[in-house]
Amino acid sequence: MFTFVTLLHLLVPSLLIHPIVDLPRSDVVHVPYGLIFHYITQYSPADRIVSFTVSIPMTWDMCYLIPPKAIRKIPGCYRPVANSSRQAPPRRKRFITGLVAIGIGSAALALSTHNSIQILRLNHEIRAVSNSLSTLTDTTNTHTTQLYHLNQGQLKLAHSLNNTQSALNRTIALVNEHSLVLGEHNAAIEQLALFAQLINHKLSTSMHSIDTHFLHTSLSDILNNRLNLHFIHHKDLPNVLESIISSTNVSFNADSTSLPLVEFVSRLLIQQHINFLPRTNHPTVDDSIIAVLSISSFFAATTNKKTTFSLFELLPIPFPYGGIRVRLADMPYIVGFDSNKRNLIRWTKSESTSCDFRSMSVCRETPPIITDWNDTCIFQILADSTLSLCRTEQYREPIFIHPIGKQWAISTNSSTQCHSTFLSPTEQSYAFHNNLRTLPAVALITIPPDTVLICDRFSISAAPLPTGPSLSLLDSSIFNTSGTDTIDLYQHLSNSTRWPKLPYISDNFQAVLDFIAKTSPPPATLPINHPHQHPFSYLAIAFVLITLVLLGFLLYCHRARKSTIPAIQFQLPTICSTVSS
Repeated sequence: MFTFVTLLHLLVPSLLIHPIVDLPRSDVVHVPYGLIFHYITQYSPADRIVSFTVSIPMTWDMCYLIPPKAIRKIPGCYRPVANSSRQAPPRRKRFITGLVAIGIGSAALALSTHNSIQILRLNHEIRAVSNSLSTLTDTTNTHTTQLYHLNQGQLKLAHSLNNTQSALNRTIALVNEHSLVLGEHNAAIEQLALFAQLINHKLSTSMHSIDTHFLHTSLSDILNNRLNLHFIHHKDLPNVLESIISSTNVSFNADSTSLPLVEFVSRLLIQQHINFLPRTNHPTVDDSIIAVLSISSFFAATTNKKTTFSLFELLPIPFPYGGIRVRLADMPYIVGFDSNKRNLIRWTKSESTSCDFRSMSVCRETPPIITDWNDTCIFQILADSTLSLCRTEQYREPIFIHPIGKQWAISTNSSTQCHSTFLSPTEQSYAFHNNLRTLPAVALITIPPDTVLICDRFSISAAPLPTGPSLSLLDSSIFNTSGTDTIDLYQHLSNSTRWPKLPYISDNFQAVLDFIAKTSPPPATLPINHPHQHPFSYLAIAFVLITLVLLGFLLYCHRARKSTIPAIQFQLPTICSTVSS
Protein backbone atom coordinates (compact mmCIF):
# COMPACT_ATOMS: atom_id res chain seq x y z
CA MET A 1 0.00 0.00 0.00
CA PHE A 2 2.89 2.33 0.75
CA THR A 3 6.28 2.83 -0.83
CA PHE A 4 9.01 3.59 1.71
CA VAL A 5 12.05 5.72 0.93
CA THR A 6 14.67 5.31 3.66
CA LEU A 7 17.07 8.17 4.34
CA LEU A 8 20.57 6.82 4.88
CA HIS A 9 22.85 8.94 7.03
CA LEU A 10 26.30 8.48 5.55
CA LEU A 11 29.28 9.13 7.73
CA VAL A 12 31.72 9.87 4.93
CA PRO A 13 31.86 13.67 4.47
CA SER A 14 33.08 13.39 0.88
CA LEU A 15 29.86 11.67 -0.14
CA LEU A 16 27.65 14.42 1.32
CA ILE A 17 27.85 16.67 -1.72
CA HIS A 18 24.06 16.81 -2.13
CA PRO A 19 22.60 15.58 1.15
CA ILE A 20 18.99 16.25 0.21
CA VAL A 21 16.63 13.48 -0.87
CA ASP A 22 15.43 13.19 -4.47
CA LEU A 23 11.66 13.11 -4.22
CA PRO A 24 9.85 10.68 -6.54
CA ARG A 25 7.15 11.83 -8.93
CA SER A 26 4.38 10.83 -6.57
CA ASP A 27 2.75 11.98 -3.36
CA VAL A 28 5.20 11.93 -0.47
CA VAL A 29 4.66 12.23 3.29
CA HIS A 30 7.64 13.24 5.42
CA VAL A 31 6.68 11.39 8.59
CA PRO A 32 9.04 12.95 11.21
CA TYR A 33 8.07 16.51 10.28
CA GLY A 34 4.42 16.07 9.29
CA LEU A 35 4.73 17.56 5.80
CA ILE A 36 2.80 16.34 2.75
CA PHE A 37 4.41 16.76 -0.68
CA HIS A 38 1.47 16.52 -3.08
CA TYR A 39 2.90 15.91 -6.56
CA ILE A 40 1.42 18.12 -9.29
CA THR A 41 3.39 17.89 -12.55
CA GLN A 42 6.68 18.61 -14.30
CA TYR A 43 7.21 22.34 -14.81
CA SER A 44 9.39 24.17 -17.34
CA PRO A 45 10.24 27.85 -16.70
CA ALA A 46 9.53 30.29 -19.51
CA ASP A 47 12.85 31.63 -20.83
CA ARG A 48 11.92 33.25 -24.15
CA ILE A 49 9.14 35.24 -25.84
CA VAL A 50 7.23 34.42 -29.04
CA SER A 51 5.33 37.12 -30.94
CA PHE A 52 2.29 36.78 -33.19
CA THR A 53 0.71 39.61 -35.21
CA VAL A 54 -2.82 39.81 -36.63
CA SER A 55 -3.77 42.46 -39.23
CA ILE A 56 -7.43 43.43 -39.58
CA PRO A 57 -8.69 45.72 -42.41
CA MET A 58 -10.50 48.80 -41.14
CA THR A 59 -13.49 50.47 -42.81
CA TRP A 60 -15.01 53.84 -42.03
CA ASP A 61 -17.59 52.32 -39.65
CA MET A 62 -14.79 50.96 -37.44
CA CYS A 63 -13.33 54.37 -36.61
CA TYR A 64 -14.96 54.40 -33.19
CA LEU A 65 -12.66 51.53 -32.15
CA ILE A 66 -9.54 53.69 -32.08
CA PRO A 67 -8.56 56.57 -29.76
CA PRO A 68 -9.25 60.19 -30.81
CA LYS A 69 -5.56 60.91 -31.37
CA ALA A 70 -5.31 58.12 -33.93
CA ILE A 71 -8.51 59.29 -35.65
CA ARG A 72 -6.83 62.59 -36.58
CA LYS A 73 -4.05 60.68 -38.37
CA ILE A 74 -6.39 58.58 -40.54
CA PRO A 75 -8.00 60.65 -43.34
CA GLY A 76 -10.95 58.28 -43.70
CA CYS A 77 -11.92 58.72 -40.04
CA TYR A 78 -11.12 62.39 -39.49
CA ARG A 79 -14.16 64.67 -39.77
CA PRO A 80 -13.26 68.34 -39.18
CA VAL A 81 -15.89 70.37 -37.37
CA ALA A 82 -17.58 72.90 -39.66
CA ASN A 83 -17.51 76.60 -38.72
CA SER A 84 -21.06 77.43 -37.69
CA SER A 85 -20.37 81.21 -37.66
CA ARG A 86 -19.97 81.42 -41.46
CA GLN A 87 -22.52 83.81 -43.07
CA ALA A 88 -24.98 82.53 -45.68
CA PRO A 89 -24.49 83.74 -49.33
CA PRO A 90 -26.69 86.69 -50.45
CA ARG A 91 -30.00 85.84 -52.02
CA ARG A 92 -30.28 86.43 -55.77
CA LYS A 93 -33.14 88.46 -57.31
CA ARG A 94 -35.87 86.55 -59.14
CA PHE A 95 -37.06 89.22 -61.74
CA ILE A 96 -35.44 87.71 -64.87
CA THR A 97 -36.33 84.14 -63.96
CA GLY A 98 -39.96 85.22 -63.40
CA LEU A 99 -40.19 86.73 -66.91
CA VAL A 100 -38.73 83.60 -68.47
CA ALA A 101 -41.25 81.44 -66.62
CA ILE A 102 -44.16 83.64 -67.82
CA GLY A 103 -42.97 83.42 -71.45
CA ILE A 104 -42.63 79.66 -71.30
CA GLY A 105 -46.14 79.37 -69.82
CA SER A 106 -47.65 81.55 -72.59
CA ALA A 107 -46.00 79.47 -75.31
CA ALA A 108 -47.25 76.27 -73.72
CA LEU A 109 -50.81 77.68 -73.61
CA ALA A 110 -50.70 78.60 -77.33
CA LEU A 111 -49.44 75.15 -78.32
CA SER A 112 -52.13 73.42 -76.25
CA THR A 113 -54.87 75.58 -77.94
CA HIS A 114 -53.58 74.68 -81.41
CA ASN A 115 -53.49 70.99 -80.49
CA SER A 116 -57.09 71.15 -79.27
CA ILE A 117 -58.25 72.59 -82.63
CA GLN A 118 -56.41 69.86 -84.55
CA ILE A 119 -57.98 67.19 -82.35
CA LEU A 120 -61.50 68.53 -83.12
CA ARG A 121 -60.80 68.34 -86.87
CA LEU A 122 -59.52 64.79 -86.54
CA ASN A 123 -62.66 63.76 -84.66
CA HIS A 124 -64.87 65.18 -87.49
CA GLU A 125 -62.94 63.24 -90.14
CA ILE A 126 -63.10 60.05 -88.02
CA ARG A 127 -66.92 60.32 -87.84
CA ALA A 128 -67.09 60.70 -91.66
CA VAL A 129 -64.91 57.63 -92.16
CA SER A 130 -67.06 55.70 -89.66
CA ASN A 131 -70.23 56.50 -91.67
CA SER A 132 -68.55 55.35 -94.87
CA LEU A 133 -67.51 52.10 -93.19
CA SER A 134 -71.11 51.51 -92.01
CA THR A 135 -72.41 51.90 -95.58
CA LEU A 136 -69.69 49.58 -96.87
CA THR A 137 -70.61 47.03 -94.20
CA ASP A 138 -74.26 46.99 -95.28
CA THR A 139 -73.24 46.49 -98.90
CA THR A 140 -70.92 43.68 -97.91
CA ASN A 141 -73.68 41.93 -95.96
CA THR A 142 -75.95 42.09 -99.00
CA HIS A 143 -73.26 40.57 -101.20
CA THR A 144 -72.55 37.92 -98.60
CA THR A 145 -76.21 36.84 -98.56
CA GLN A 146 -76.17 36.48 -102.29
CA LEU A 147 -72.98 34.46 -102.20
CA TYR A 148 -74.51 32.21 -99.52
CA HIS A 149 -77.40 31.30 -101.72
CA LEU A 150 -75.18 30.85 -104.75
CA ASN A 151 -72.25 29.00 -103.20
CA GLN A 152 -73.59 26.98 -100.26
CA GLY A 153 -70.87 24.40 -100.56
CA GLN A 154 -68.16 27.02 -100.44
CA LEU A 155 -69.77 28.57 -97.38
CA LYS A 156 -69.66 25.22 -95.57
CA LEU A 157 -65.99 25.04 -96.37
CA ALA A 158 -65.57 28.62 -95.18
CA HIS A 159 -67.40 27.64 -91.96
CA SER A 160 -64.94 24.80 -91.42
CA LEU A 161 -62.07 27.15 -92.08
CA ASN A 162 -63.61 29.61 -89.62
CA ASN A 163 -63.75 26.89 -86.94
CA THR A 164 -60.14 26.02 -87.68
CA GLN A 165 -59.23 29.69 -87.46
CA SER A 166 -61.09 29.94 -84.13
CA ALA A 167 -59.20 26.93 -82.78
CA LEU A 168 -55.97 28.46 -84.01
CA ASN A 169 -56.87 31.76 -82.37
CA ARG A 170 -57.63 29.98 -79.07
CA THR A 171 -54.30 28.17 -79.35
CA ILE A 172 -52.53 31.45 -79.97
CA ALA A 173 -54.36 32.95 -76.97
CA LEU A 174 -53.19 30.05 -74.78
CA VAL A 175 -49.64 30.52 -76.06
CA ASN A 176 -49.88 34.21 -75.29
CA GLU A 177 -51.17 33.40 -71.79
CA HIS A 178 -48.24 31.03 -71.28
CA SER A 179 -45.92 33.76 -72.48
CA LEU A 180 -47.45 36.16 -69.96
CA VAL A 181 -47.08 33.57 -67.18
CA LEU A 182 -43.46 33.00 -68.16
CA GLY A 183 -42.94 36.75 -68.15
CA GLU A 184 -44.45 36.98 -64.67
CA HIS A 185 -42.24 34.09 -63.51
CA ASN A 186 -39.21 35.85 -64.95
CA ALA A 187 -40.15 39.06 -63.14
CA ALA A 188 -40.66 37.10 -59.91
CA ILE A 189 -37.24 35.44 -60.34
CA GLU A 190 -35.67 38.86 -60.86
CA GLN A 191 -37.40 40.11 -57.70
CA LEU A 192 -36.15 37.05 -55.82
CA ALA A 193 -32.63 37.75 -57.08
CA LEU A 194 -32.89 41.35 -55.88
CA PHE A 195 -34.30 40.14 -52.55
CA ALA A 196 -31.46 37.60 -52.24
CA GLN A 197 -28.93 40.35 -52.92
CA LEU A 198 -30.61 42.50 -50.26
CA ILE A 199 -30.56 39.62 -47.75
CA ASN A 200 -26.93 38.90 -48.60
CA HIS A 201 -26.07 42.56 -48.04
CA LYS A 202 -27.95 42.64 -44.74
CA LEU A 203 -26.33 39.37 -43.66
CA SER A 204 -22.88 40.70 -44.54
CA THR A 205 -23.66 43.91 -42.64
CA SER A 206 -24.90 41.92 -39.65
CA MET A 207 -21.81 39.67 -39.66
CA HIS A 208 -19.61 42.73 -39.94
CA SER A 209 -21.44 44.35 -37.02
CA ILE A 210 -21.04 41.19 -34.92
CA ASP A 211 -17.33 40.91 -35.77
CA THR A 212 -16.88 44.60 -35.01
CA HIS A 213 -18.68 44.17 -31.67
CA PHE A 214 -16.39 41.30 -30.64
CA LEU A 215 -13.41 43.32 -31.86
CA HIS A 216 -14.54 46.31 -29.80
CA THR A 217 -14.91 44.13 -26.69
CA SER A 218 -11.50 42.55 -27.24
CA LEU A 219 -9.76 45.91 -27.78
CA SER A 220 -11.42 47.37 -24.68
CA ASP A 221 -10.17 44.43 -22.61
CA ILE A 222 -6.65 44.77 -24.04
CA LEU A 223 -6.57 48.50 -23.26
CA ASN A 224 -7.68 47.64 -19.70
CA ASN A 225 -4.81 45.11 -19.37
CA ARG A 226 -7.08 42.07 -19.77
CA LEU A 227 -5.13 40.25 -22.46
CA ASN A 228 -7.13 37.98 -24.75
CA LEU A 229 -7.38 36.44 -28.24
CA HIS A 230 -11.05 37.22 -28.92
CA PHE A 231 -10.19 39.46 -31.87
CA ILE A 232 -9.16 36.45 -33.99
CA HIS A 233 -11.85 35.13 -36.33
CA HIS A 234 -13.28 31.75 -35.37
CA LYS A 235 -12.30 30.26 -38.76
CA ASP A 236 -8.66 31.24 -38.25
CA LEU A 237 -8.50 30.42 -34.55
CA PRO A 238 -7.61 26.68 -34.85
CA ASN A 239 -4.64 27.41 -37.13
CA VAL A 240 -3.51 30.29 -34.91
CA LEU A 241 -3.64 28.14 -31.76
CA GLU A 242 -1.73 25.33 -33.45
CA SER A 243 0.96 27.77 -34.60
CA ILE A 244 1.30 29.36 -31.14
CA ILE A 245 1.47 25.99 -29.34
CA SER A 246 4.17 24.71 -31.69
CA SER A 247 6.16 27.96 -31.36
CA THR A 248 5.98 28.17 -27.56
CA ASN A 249 6.86 24.48 -27.06
CA VAL A 250 4.16 24.12 -24.40
CA SER A 251 2.45 20.84 -23.52
CA PHE A 252 -1.10 20.57 -22.21
CA ASN A 253 -2.84 17.91 -20.19
CA ALA A 254 -5.11 16.00 -22.55
CA ASP A 255 -7.43 15.00 -19.68
CA SER A 256 -8.04 18.56 -18.49
CA THR A 257 -11.68 19.64 -18.38
CA SER A 258 -11.38 22.98 -16.56
CA LEU A 259 -10.92 25.49 -19.42
CA PRO A 260 -10.98 25.51 -23.25
CA LEU A 261 -7.74 25.46 -25.21
CA VAL A 262 -7.97 29.13 -26.21
CA GLU A 263 -8.05 30.16 -22.54
CA PHE A 264 -4.93 28.11 -21.80
CA VAL A 265 -3.10 29.82 -24.66
CA SER A 266 -4.38 33.22 -23.49
CA ARG A 267 -2.79 32.61 -20.10
CA LEU A 268 0.61 32.63 -21.81
CA LEU A 269 0.12 36.24 -22.97
CA ILE A 270 2.67 38.65 -21.56
CA GLN A 271 1.91 41.82 -23.51
CA GLN A 272 -0.14 43.05 -26.48
CA HIS A 273 0.42 46.06 -28.76
CA ILE A 274 -2.23 47.77 -30.92
CA ASN A 275 -1.03 49.71 -33.99
CA PHE A 276 -3.01 51.65 -36.63
CA LEU A 277 -1.40 51.61 -40.08
CA PRO A 278 -2.66 54.01 -42.82
CA ARG A 279 -3.99 52.74 -46.13
CA THR A 280 -1.46 52.12 -48.92
CA ASN A 281 -2.17 53.58 -52.37
CA HIS A 282 -1.97 50.23 -54.13
CA PRO A 283 -4.31 49.61 -57.12
CA THR A 284 -5.43 46.23 -55.74
CA VAL A 285 -6.50 47.66 -52.37
CA ASP A 286 -10.25 48.03 -51.84
CA ASP A 287 -11.43 51.64 -51.68
CA SER A 288 -13.56 50.90 -48.59
CA ILE A 289 -10.46 50.00 -46.54
CA ILE A 290 -9.11 53.14 -44.87
CA ALA A 291 -6.46 51.59 -42.60
CA VAL A 292 -5.11 48.36 -41.12
CA LEU A 293 -5.49 47.46 -37.45
CA SER A 294 -2.42 45.51 -36.32
CA ILE A 295 -2.46 43.62 -32.99
CA SER A 296 0.85 42.10 -31.83
CA SER A 297 0.72 39.48 -29.07
CA PHE A 298 3.71 38.24 -27.07
CA PHE A 299 3.64 34.81 -25.42
CA ALA A 300 5.84 33.14 -22.81
CA ALA A 301 7.69 30.16 -24.30
CA THR A 302 10.34 27.59 -23.47
CA THR A 303 13.36 26.31 -25.37
CA ASN A 304 13.79 22.78 -26.64
CA LYS A 305 16.52 22.11 -24.06
CA LYS A 306 14.33 23.10 -21.18
CA THR A 307 14.97 22.63 -17.47
CA THR A 308 12.22 20.73 -15.69
CA PHE A 309 11.16 21.06 -12.07
CA SER A 310 9.08 18.57 -10.11
CA LEU A 311 6.27 20.60 -8.57
CA PHE A 312 4.82 19.70 -5.18
CA GLU A 313 2.07 21.33 -3.17
CA LEU A 314 3.12 21.55 0.48
CA LEU A 315 0.56 20.80 3.17
CA PRO A 316 1.71 20.69 6.83
CA ILE A 317 -0.13 18.24 9.10
CA PRO A 318 -1.16 19.72 12.49
CA PHE A 319 -0.56 17.71 15.66
CA PRO A 320 -1.02 18.20 19.44
CA TYR A 321 1.98 19.68 21.20
CA GLY A 322 2.18 21.44 24.55
CA GLY A 323 -1.59 21.55 25.02
CA ILE A 324 -2.27 23.17 21.63
CA ARG A 325 -2.25 22.03 17.99
CA VAL A 326 0.67 23.27 15.91
CA ARG A 327 2.07 22.74 12.43
CA LEU A 328 4.94 23.96 10.27
CA ALA A 329 4.65 27.71 9.66
CA ASP A 330 5.64 30.03 6.84
CA MET A 331 5.78 27.27 4.23
CA PRO A 332 5.51 28.09 0.50
CA TYR A 333 2.34 27.00 -1.26
CA ILE A 334 4.06 25.24 -4.20
CA VAL A 335 7.73 24.30 -4.57
CA GLY A 336 9.67 22.90 -7.51
CA PHE A 337 12.89 20.86 -7.33
CA ASP A 338 15.44 20.45 -10.11
CA SER A 339 17.15 17.14 -9.33
CA ASN A 340 19.99 17.75 -11.80
CA LYS A 341 21.14 21.24 -10.78
CA ARG A 342 19.73 21.17 -7.24
CA ASN A 343 17.78 24.39 -7.79
CA LEU A 344 14.60 25.47 -6.07
CA ILE A 345 11.60 27.44 -7.28
CA ARG A 346 8.61 28.36 -5.12
CA TRP A 347 5.26 30.16 -5.27
CA THR A 348 3.01 31.66 -2.66
CA LYS A 349 -0.74 31.10 -2.91
CA SER A 350 -1.31 34.56 -4.40
CA GLU A 351 1.50 34.14 -6.95
CA SER A 352 0.11 30.83 -8.19
CA THR A 353 -3.36 32.17 -9.03
CA SER A 354 -2.34 33.01 -12.61
CA CYS A 355 -0.95 29.49 -13.20
CA ASP A 356 -2.72 26.22 -13.95
CA PHE A 357 -0.02 23.65 -13.30
CA ARG A 358 -2.34 20.66 -13.65
CA SER A 359 -3.30 21.61 -17.20
CA MET A 360 -0.17 23.15 -18.76
CA SER A 361 3.58 22.83 -18.22
CA VAL A 362 4.40 26.56 -18.39
CA CYS A 363 3.26 29.59 -16.42
CA ARG A 364 3.29 33.18 -17.61
CA GLU A 365 4.91 34.42 -14.40
CA THR A 366 7.92 32.48 -13.15
CA PRO A 367 9.48 33.42 -9.80
CA PRO A 368 13.27 33.60 -9.43
CA ILE A 369 15.15 30.31 -9.45
CA ILE A 370 17.01 29.85 -6.15
CA THR A 371 20.41 28.20 -6.53
CA ASP A 372 21.60 28.48 -2.91
CA TRP A 373 18.87 27.47 -0.50
CA ASN A 374 20.88 25.69 2.18
CA ASP A 375 19.65 28.13 4.85
CA THR A 376 15.96 27.35 4.35
CA CYS A 377 13.55 25.14 6.23
CA ILE A 378 12.80 23.06 3.11
CA PHE A 379 16.48 22.14 2.78
CA GLN A 380 16.66 20.95 6.39
CA ILE A 381 13.50 18.87 5.91
CA LEU A 382 14.82 17.16 2.76
CA ALA A 383 18.26 16.72 4.35
CA ASP A 384 16.61 15.11 7.41
CA SER A 385 18.59 17.33 9.74
CA THR A 386 17.64 19.22 12.89
CA LEU A 387 14.99 21.83 12.05
CA SER A 388 16.68 24.90 13.47
CA LEU A 389 15.29 27.18 10.74
CA CYS A 390 11.70 25.95 10.88
CA ARG A 391 8.99 27.48 13.01
CA THR A 392 5.58 26.31 14.13
CA GLU A 393 2.24 28.08 14.26
CA GLN A 394 -0.95 27.34 16.12
CA TYR A 395 -3.68 25.49 14.22
CA ARG A 396 -7.10 26.31 15.65
CA GLU A 397 -9.35 23.94 13.67
CA PRO A 398 -10.33 20.84 15.70
CA ILE A 399 -10.20 18.38 12.77
CA PHE A 400 -7.81 18.09 9.84
CA ILE A 401 -8.66 15.62 7.03
CA HIS A 402 -6.91 15.54 3.66
CA PRO A 403 -6.83 12.83 0.96
CA ILE A 404 -3.44 11.65 -0.33
CA GLY A 405 -4.06 9.33 -3.23
CA LYS A 406 -5.77 6.27 -1.79
CA GLN A 407 -4.95 7.22 1.80
CA TRP A 408 -6.26 9.86 4.20
CA ALA A 409 -4.25 12.08 6.55
CA ILE A 410 -6.22 12.71 9.76
CA SER A 411 -5.33 14.94 12.71
CA THR A 412 -7.49 15.53 15.79
CA ASN A 413 -6.96 16.64 19.38
CA SER A 414 -6.91 13.07 20.70
CA SER A 415 -7.53 9.49 19.64
CA THR A 416 -10.89 8.84 17.95
CA GLN A 417 -13.23 5.83 18.15
CA CYS A 418 -14.63 4.78 14.76
CA HIS A 419 -16.71 1.97 13.23
CA SER A 420 -16.44 0.48 9.74
CA THR A 421 -19.58 0.37 7.59
CA PHE A 422 -19.70 -1.80 4.49
CA LEU A 423 -21.77 -0.61 1.54
CA SER A 424 -23.37 -3.39 -0.49
CA PRO A 425 -23.53 -2.39 -4.18
CA THR A 426 -26.29 -4.91 -5.06
CA GLU A 427 -28.74 -4.71 -2.18
CA GLN A 428 -28.25 -0.95 -1.79
CA SER A 429 -28.11 -1.25 1.97
CA TYR A 430 -25.62 -0.64 4.74
CA ALA A 431 -24.21 -3.55 6.73
CA PHE A 432 -22.75 -2.39 10.07
CA HIS A 433 -19.79 -4.25 11.51
CA ASN A 434 -19.03 -4.25 15.19
CA ASN A 435 -15.28 -4.03 14.71
CA LEU A 436 -14.13 -1.00 16.62
CA ARG A 437 -11.25 0.96 15.14
CA THR A 438 -9.27 3.43 17.21
CA LEU A 439 -7.46 6.16 15.29
CA PRO A 440 -4.44 7.92 16.79
CA ALA A 441 -4.40 11.70 17.13
CA VAL A 442 -2.37 11.98 13.92
CA ALA A 443 -2.57 9.06 11.52
CA LEU A 444 -2.34 7.99 7.92
CA ILE A 445 -5.15 5.52 7.21
CA THR A 446 -6.35 3.38 4.33
CA ILE A 447 -10.06 2.58 3.97
CA PRO A 448 -10.99 -0.63 2.10
CA PRO A 449 -13.18 -0.33 -1.01
CA ASP A 450 -16.96 -0.05 -0.51
CA THR A 451 -16.41 0.93 3.11
CA VAL A 452 -17.31 4.03 5.09
CA LEU A 453 -15.49 4.92 8.30
CA ILE A 454 -17.96 6.52 10.74
CA CYS A 455 -16.42 8.36 13.69
CA ASP A 456 -17.78 10.59 16.43
CA ARG A 457 -17.29 13.90 14.60
CA PHE A 458 -16.76 12.90 10.97
CA SER A 459 -17.14 10.11 8.43
CA ILE A 460 -14.85 9.16 5.54
CA SER A 461 -15.60 7.09 2.44
CA ALA A 462 -13.13 4.95 0.59
CA ALA A 463 -11.06 6.94 -1.87
CA PRO A 464 -11.31 6.03 -5.58
CA LEU A 465 -8.59 3.83 -6.94
CA PRO A 466 -5.68 6.05 -8.05
CA THR A 467 -4.14 5.64 -11.47
CA GLY A 468 -0.73 7.11 -10.63
CA PRO A 469 2.10 5.83 -8.46
CA SER A 470 1.52 4.91 -4.85
CA LEU A 471 2.22 7.06 -1.81
CA SER A 472 5.81 7.31 -0.53
CA LEU A 473 6.83 7.74 3.10
CA LEU A 474 10.09 9.42 4.09
CA ASP A 475 11.30 7.93 7.37
CA SER A 476 14.11 5.57 8.29
CA SER A 477 12.32 4.11 11.31
CA ILE A 478 9.26 2.67 9.56
CA PHE A 479 9.72 -0.87 8.25
CA ASN A 480 7.45 -3.71 7.17
CA THR A 481 4.07 -1.98 7.44
CA SER A 482 2.77 -3.00 4.03
CA GLY A 483 -0.19 -4.84 5.56
CA THR A 484 -1.11 -2.05 7.98
CA ASP A 485 -4.10 0.18 7.28
CA THR A 486 -3.19 2.72 9.96
CA ILE A 487 0.19 4.40 10.55
CA ASP A 488 0.57 6.37 13.76
CA LEU A 489 2.28 9.65 12.88
CA TYR A 490 1.90 11.23 16.30
CA GLN A 491 4.69 9.18 17.89
CA HIS A 492 7.09 10.42 15.21
CA LEU A 493 5.93 14.05 15.36
CA SER A 494 6.18 14.26 19.15
CA ASN A 495 9.93 13.60 19.03
CA SER A 496 11.80 16.81 19.90
CA THR A 497 15.37 15.67 19.33
CA ARG A 498 15.53 16.60 15.64
CA TRP A 499 12.70 19.11 15.73
CA PRO A 500 12.77 21.51 18.69
CA LYS A 501 9.46 22.97 17.46
CA LEU A 502 10.39 26.60 17.86
CA PRO A 503 7.25 28.76 17.74
CA TYR A 504 6.76 31.21 14.91
CA ILE A 505 5.51 33.63 17.58
CA SER A 506 7.16 33.64 21.03
CA ASP A 507 5.20 32.52 24.09
CA ASN A 508 5.18 36.01 25.61
CA PHE A 509 3.89 37.62 22.44
CA GLN A 510 1.33 34.84 22.01
CA ALA A 511 0.14 35.45 25.59
CA VAL A 512 -0.28 39.14 24.80
CA LEU A 513 -2.28 38.29 21.68
CA ASP A 514 -4.49 35.87 23.62
CA PHE A 515 -5.05 38.49 26.32
CA ILE A 516 -6.05 41.07 23.71
CA ALA A 517 -8.36 38.56 22.02
CA LYS A 518 -10.06 37.59 25.29
CA THR A 519 -10.31 41.11 26.73
CA SER A 520 -13.63 42.74 25.93
CA PRO A 521 -13.32 46.13 24.25
CA PRO A 522 -14.09 49.24 26.34
CA PRO A 523 -17.47 50.88 25.87
CA ALA A 524 -17.47 53.23 23.00
CA THR A 525 -17.59 56.92 23.94
CA LEU A 526 -19.87 58.88 21.75
CA PRO A 527 -18.51 62.14 20.33
CA ILE A 528 -19.81 65.46 21.57
CA ASN A 529 -20.80 66.62 18.10
CA HIS A 530 -23.47 63.86 18.02
CA PRO A 531 -25.56 64.57 21.16
CA HIS A 532 -28.58 62.73 19.84
CA GLN A 533 -26.70 59.42 20.10
CA HIS A 534 -26.14 59.71 23.89
CA PRO A 535 -28.55 57.65 26.05
CA PHE A 536 -29.63 60.62 28.26
CA SER A 537 -29.47 63.29 25.57
CA TYR A 538 -33.23 63.82 25.29
CA LEU A 539 -33.63 63.98 29.08
CA ALA A 540 -30.87 66.60 29.35
CA ILE A 541 -32.39 68.65 26.55
CA ALA A 542 -35.82 68.55 28.23
CA PHE A 543 -34.27 69.61 31.56
CA VAL A 544 -32.50 72.56 29.92
CA LEU A 545 -35.70 73.67 28.18
CA ILE A 546 -37.71 73.50 31.42
CA THR A 547 -35.03 75.48 33.24
CA LEU A 548 -35.05 78.17 30.56
CA VAL A 549 -38.85 78.38 30.68
CA LEU A 550 -38.80 78.78 34.49
CA LEU A 551 -36.13 81.47 34.32
CA GLY A 552 -38.13 83.32 31.72
CA PHE A 553 -41.28 83.05 33.83
CA LEU A 554 -39.47 84.38 36.93
CA LEU A 555 -38.05 87.29 34.94
CA TYR A 556 -41.51 88.10 33.60
CA CYS A 557 -43.01 88.02 37.11
CA HIS A 558 -40.28 90.26 38.45
CA ARG A 559 -40.89 92.87 35.74
CA ALA A 560 -44.67 92.73 36.24
CA ARG A 561 -44.38 93.22 40.00
CA LYS A 562 -42.03 96.16 39.58
CA SER A 563 -44.47 97.93 37.26
CA THR A 564 -47.41 97.69 39.78
CA ILE A 565 -45.62 99.60 42.70
CA PRO A 566 -46.83 103.32 42.80
CA ALA A 567 -44.22 106.01 42.32
CA ILE A 568 -43.81 108.48 45.31
CA GLN A 569 -42.49 111.98 44.45
CA PHE A 570 -41.14 114.52 47.02
CA GLN A 571 -41.01 118.20 46.05
CA LEU A 572 -37.90 119.82 47.45
CA PRO A 573 -37.73 123.60 48.02
CA THR A 574 -35.48 125.54 45.73
CA ILE A 575 -32.91 128.16 46.77
CA CYS A 576 -34.72 131.05 45.08
CA SER A 577 -37.93 130.55 47.03
CA THR A 578 -36.08 130.41 50.31
CA VAL A 579 -34.27 133.71 49.74
CA SER A 580 -37.45 135.60 48.76
CA SER A 581 -39.20 134.54 51.89
